[in-house]
Amino acid sequence: MVLDIMIHDVDLVLWLARSEPVRVNADVSASRSDTEDLAVATVVFRSGLVAHMTATRIGQYEVRQVDILQPESLVNIDLLRQAITIRHKATAEYQGTGVSRLKEASVVEIPYLEHRGESLCLELRDFVEAVGSGRQPLVDGHTGVAALVLCQRILEAAKQD
Repeated sequence: MVLDIMIHDVDLVLWLARSEPVRVNADVSASRSDTEDLAVATVVFRSGLVAHMTATRIGQYEVRQVDILQPESLVNIDLLRQAITIRHKATAEYQGTGVSRLKEASVVEIPYLEHRGESLCLELRDFVEAVGSGRQPLVDGHTGVAALVLCQRILEAAKQD
């Protein structure tokens, strides 16, 4: 699960974070097969970005989701449905009614994604086109190794937890 499915999510998170991971927490479950059926990982980056990734293939309920917590927003990326939801913090205030209640407003943004398609197919197509034209592929060897290293850290963190 981590090395065959979540690795693509890890690649995306590394591209977004653009910094080194400083803390990795993970849980992996193999309840229905010999390999992982469910993987959940939280990665904290030096930049302050916190990514929470979930991947599962249990039954008919498949999940590939990444949540990214930033100081002023929460970004939810649903990789199966190819949808992004961004929740921007707009205001937060305590109302002075004698009882402490937090009133928080947010702005929800759902951007249009122009390039949709099965991600692995698109990645392989880009690689074949890059080889044919001599250009660099979108995912080069250094990027792939970085994703593999972080996946290994996720698996090691799951063993420790």
